[in-house]
Amino acid sequence: NEGLLGLWKGNGINCFRIFPQTGIHFVGNNMCLQFLQHISIIPNATHYMLAGTLSGIVGSFCTYPLETVRIRFSLQTQHNQYSSAYDAIKRISFYDCYRGVSMHLLGHVPFNALTFTFFRSYKQYISSAGNSISISERSMNFICGGLSGLSAVIFTYPTDIIRRYMQLQGF
Repeated sequence: NEGLLGLWKGNGINCFRIFPQTGIHFVGNNMCLQFLQHISIIPNATHYMLAGTLSGIVGSFCTYPLETVRIRFSLQTQHNQYSSAYDAIKRISFYDCYRGVSMHLLGHVPFNALTFTFFRSYKQYISSAGNSISISERSMNFICGGLSGLSAVIFTYPTDIIRRYMQLQGF
């Protein structure tokens, strides 16, 4: 009903949210891994899982209100609730901004932890194949990153559905 551009409604808010969230995830993950490497000489899957978990908690909690604004703004029709993203930010209460954050953390934090863990595992597996597979570092990162996201979302997708229902309560 809103035309082709309606498919991108809320994407500005999404871009504004995703930049700091992803940055926090990667910086936090690297900082945690460096810290954990000082505790133990050889990093293992537990370190990757813990680092991904901690960075997921911090990044998600910091940017979650923008996720709620994005969901509500993008699902309204004909600006019947909010005239702009700024209007939505002003009118959604603090409590409503964090509605569903527990379900988000229950799903996104394991997603983040699994993504980083699977990424390292896939990369080690492909690297151990050695001479039988010739692939550039950039291609390996792309393939391993895609596979790790796909693998993680298989386990965590149901929490995303429940979180969206929670975010939309009272909307």
